[in-house]
Amino acid sequence: QQQQQQQQQLKNTNSNTLQQNNNTNRKTTTRIHLFGKPNTGESATKESLEYELEKANKWREELGEELREAKKERDQAVESLDLYKRRLKEAEKDVFKLEKLTLEQEQKFNAFEIVVKNQIKLLEGMVKERDEQLAKTQPPSKE
Repeated sequence: QQQQQQQQQLKNTNSNTLQQNNNTNRKTTTRIHLFGKPNTGESATKESLEYELEKANKWREELGEELREAKKERDQAVESLDLYKRRLKEAEKDVFKLEKLTLEQEQKFNAFEIVVKNQIKLLEGMVKERDEQLAKTQPPSKE
């Protein structure tokens, strides 16, 4: 009877091993408990977790690509900004030069205007004096 029990146990062990081998060969759905809480209903299948992981990885890759593009655009904008800053400085220098030239021209024009006005007064005075001298030397006409 002891031999029969040993034979039965051996058969059971062999059948369990065979069953385990069959289980590893075929795809089984395994439940994984999230957050280490087995009886809370928060479990998911391995496949669904792999799917979620795959989705998260794709999303991460998309975000990484967006980040690279945003950095590239930022770098281009910074480059453009530096270029425009240099152009602005050069333009400001040109504006200051033009303002200085304009001020100098205005000052020259004002000085020229004063000289011209003085010359006009002088000439008017000379014409008036000449007219007076002519009037003294010529007798009044009788008309």
